[in-house]
Amino acid sequence: MKTLGTLALAAVLFLAPAAARAADVWLLDIVSVEPGVTSHLGVSYLGALDIVARRHGGVRVSSFHESSAAEPRQIRLVGLWRFRTTEALQGLIADPAYSDIRRLRQATIDGGEKSSALQLVADRSPAAR
Repeated sequence: MKTLGTLALAAVLFLAPAAARAADVWLLDIVSVEPGVTSHLGVSYLGALDIVARRHGGVRVSSFHESSAAEPRQIRLVGLWRFRTTEALQGLIADPAYSDIRRLRQATIDGGEKSSALQLVADRSPAAR
């Protein structure tokens, strides 16, 4: 399962050089949907996160569903966003709307904190150099 996610992320980063030149910060969010919970809740979460991210200059560049043949009922939803600056990303994290949808995700989708938090994938901003 992790291999599929890594390959998909590598493909997005490799096949989008123009987008990579324009963006300084890449953000990855992986949501593990518990068995018995409809994946529509996860899709709704990513959509809500997309709206909040846009307020801070974030653009979703990719999303996909990942499931395993060994565990077909376990689904992971993956979203990849780009931001122009680390400050824009910090604005998303500090946004009260983000806190609300994150709590909703933890309570309804992944049954606690089994999903990853938002993870910084790459930071090419001047502050990181």
